[in-house]
Amino acid sequence: MKLFRSDNETENSDLEAKIIRDKNKVVVISTNSSIQSEICSILKMHNIGKVVSKKQYINEFREDETTRDAGWYIVDIESEKDLSIINDIIVMGIPNDVMYVLIGDTDSITFSSELLKFGAKYLYKNTQLGSVADIILNSKGKSVDRISLNVSILGCKGGCGNTTIASGLFSSIDKFISAPVLYIQGGSGSRDLDLISSESLGISIQEAKIQKTSSTKSVKIDSEVVRFDYDNPVYQQYNINIFDHNISRASPEELEIVFNRTNVFVLIVGNNFSSFRTAKKIIDEYKKFELRTKSRPKRIIICVNEYTVRTSRDKFSREDIEDFLERKVDMYLPHINSDKRAKEFNEELNTLNSLIFAKEIKDKESRKGLFSWFKILSKS
Repeated sequence: MKLFRSDNETENSDLEAKIIRDKNKVVVISTNSSIQSEICSILKMHNIGKVVSKKQYINEFREDETTRDAGWYIVDIESEKDLSIINDIIVMGIPNDVMYVLIGDTDSITFSSELLKFGAKYLYKNTQLGSVADIILNSKGKSVDRISLNVSILGCKGGCGNTTIASGLFSSIDKFISAPVLYIQGGSGSRDLDLISSESLGISIQEAKIQKTSSTKSVKIDSEVVRFDYDNPVYQQYNINIFDHNISRASPEELEIVFNRTNVFVLIVGNNFSSFRTAKKIIDEYKKFELRTKSRPKRIIICVNEYTVRTSRDKFSREDIEDFLERKVDMYLPHINSDKRAKEFNEELNTLNSLIFAKEIKDKESRKGLFSWFKILSKS
């Protein structure tokens, strides 16, 4: 799969991919048909006629041709009250250039005020839906600045396959996320994204230049002198930033930056003791950081990658690794030595994406309720 296009393809597609948001077009996302009908009627009475209804939960929603240019989303959060879950799901489900209104079953001024702190306007469904048209018509035409979701893919040893995994996750992210995503290969690692992503890229990669790979996906390769940069203002233009770093030689100050700026950590561990030592160090240092800063706990996913054939020195069982790390291994990626193994590897990457972004893989049994899958994962 090609991550990049040729120069001509990129130039031509950038214009085609640019989305102009229509502030008079609204997407209503709710599983409640009567609520959808009521909102549509209210909007049409106020001459807002471009309304698309999607009978889905927000964490199931994907942009399509009918919604891609919409400037507003009205999202039903039902009875959900967990502010952190609501915020994370909005970051993953609503593009940063789209304005939105939340509606729900919670009748609480305090709840509404807390949501407003991170830019979310909220209406109680039973009595306040009549205000939705006023909010849309009287907005200043600029979406509220939102905090991006930062995912750090951290290699615990040089050559452990970090970029192969990170680029694979990025390539298949469309199955889970339709919001804008930026993949950053940091200067701390091998910086070989161009070699790994395809056999022939047909493009000259320039350091520090953001390059589009599709209408919602872009990549950036940092120079060697730029290590663990999470504060570039351009990153806020994307809902999700995927950082690819080698963490094995990070200084305490650099670890502090990663801990502060990351929402989800994925530790890529090779089946060798040096990888285990680095992973254990990161886990222990993060525990100290969490106690010291009293910050909200962040999710850490442990992924063991069988990137080479095991030797007699590296025959560690899953139990051995978990005992040493003092926590469970979430994913095991197979060594690729055949087409069958390559297929298994890609399937496991999909599973890893589902863990990172709290999304069920398609064709699995339907979820029991709004955000239920996310709640299960957020406790891990």
